[in-house]
Amino acid sequence: MASIRVLILEDDPISAGMLRHVLEKEGIACEHCSTLREGLLSFQREVFDIALVDRILGSEDGLDFVRWARERHPLAGIIIISSRTVTDERIQGIRDGADDYLTKPFEPREVLARVQRLAGRLERHGAQDDAQAVRFCGFVLDPQERKVLDPTGQDIRLTGKEFALLHCLLRAGVNVVDRERLSLAVHGRSWNPLERGIDILASKVRLKLRSAGAPDELLRSVRGEGYLLGTSTETVPRTTAGRQ
Repeated sequence: MASIRVLILEDDPISAGMLRHVLEKEGIACEHCSTLREGLLSFQREVFDIALVDRILGSEDGLDFVRWARERHPLAGIIIISSRTVTDERIQGIRDGADDYLTKPFEPREVLARVQRLAGRLERHGAQDDAQAVRFCGFVLDPQERKVLDPTGQDIRLTGKEFALLHCLLRAGVNVVDRERLSLAVHGRSWNPLERGIDILASKVRLKLRSAGAPDELLRSVRGEGYLLGTSTETVPRTTAGRQ
């Protein structure tokens, strides 16, 4: 198995220390963050294979990190570790994007076993997932190259935030994506209703797509809800991503 890098997002230093000790003993590189902001910044700055996320981070909600990470880093593994044992809480965590859910108090060796199992699954499927790009309405988005090609194969120059917004919409298919989810995907923080950043960003993406030949209704706003891409998508091998 290839080397594994794990982010431990845990506000309890004792629990974090236990996790770090048992993982690093097995040669797994770890980084510990104790706040949501620290975790988001670390995940943006470095590449991690798996995140171990405490459900409650003081007054913060670990699910905010789960939702953000799942949107921005779809290939990463996520395991929630929580003192909440209610079934609905576990279901919500999985629905929001976690791959696994452990309850406290936990046995560190069990965490190690689950990390290793998840890492093995990610390694087996990673090569295939990395080779996939997404085709939509004649356009192609390549998540590895972070490029969007128009129907003629020309690169549409999107900023990092514009790319993140479009990628988030594509992963939702023809479903509406609310501004909260878009804000987490683009900015790594909750949406502020007093700001118009997401709307301005969506307008810029719509204009760039339209200028490259996309129909006016491709990226649509849904009053009171959010945005959607009104088209079906399909995955294509990256080696043929530019061929129309």
